[in-house]
Amino acid sequence: MGEHLSFSASITGEYYKTARYHAWAAYPTTELTYVMTPAHILQLSFTSDKTYPSYWDLSESTGYISGYEEVQGNPMLKPSTDYSANLNYIFKNKYIFSLAYDYQPDLFQQLAYQSTERLALIYKTLNWDYQQSFSATTIIPFKIGHWLDSHVTLQAEYRQAKCNKFFDLSFNHSKWIGLAMLQNNIILSTKPDIRMELTGLYLSPSIQGSYDLNHIWAIHTGIRWNFANQKASIQVKANDLFNSMEGNIDVTLRNKGQYMDMHTNNYSRNITLSFTYKFGGYKEKQHKPIDTSRFK
Repeated sequence: MGEHLSFSASITGEYYKTARYHAWAAYPTTELTYVMTPAHILQLSFTSDKTYPSYWDLSESTGYISGYEEVQGNPMLKPSTDYSANLNYIFKNKYIFSLAYDYQPDLFQQLAYQSTERLALIYKTLNWDYQQSFSATTIIPFKIGHWLDSHVTLQAEYRQAKCNKFFDLSFNHSKWIGLAMLQNNIILSTKPDIRMELTGLYLSPSIQGSYDLNHIWAIHTGIRWNFANQKASIQVKANDLFNSMEGNIDVTLRNKGQYMDMHTNNYSRNITLSFTYKFGGYKEKQHKPIDTSRFK
């Protein structure tokens, strides 16, 4: 649509049926790009998608974790839909500023409920009324000399989860959530060629349905040595170096007489060692350059 504006749209229709639920649905997708100048690009998109419950979630059976905890299936589960709208402003093909809105009607997740009729903690997957979120994101790359290439990501999000029929209760839970992440690629040496990756992130206290979750943070790092005329490399990577991302999560429930404090301790730290060698006869496949003339 002229030299500055491009537009695309599609729609998918489906019929979904289980023993207790059936429905027609349509999922539109649109994207609009406006190139004011090569240094100023606006992108507006709308997407929709569906998530289906698993076979085990739809089961009518009850499984027992202990004499107190049990997991109940739910054959009445419906699929959930996800509608997302995003507005991106790209400055000088490097800096990205985004606004997003996400709406998920009939979102289903497993939450705990303390029975008021017997001594039992019930885990069951139920459809909520909806979950929605508004977020603003900024991605800023920067370099220091020839040895440091970094990206800073900052995000502020307002999240709300609502369910009017959660067993004999209801919840309407909301919270502001902040995310900060710094990704670094560092050249430690050129001769020999040794490079390092270092990523740190922090997520403020957040929510999951009626739960309150504590803050989490993590450090990921890795180092790579390239040698033999760039044909060989040895790399060591350590993810979640201090086992802080999934290894120390506190879950708190305070909702209309439901009181629960739960601590989960998963071991998420992992270290990998890899060796790569490119044999001399390999020739990289040539690809046609992308036609970007419509952006000029």
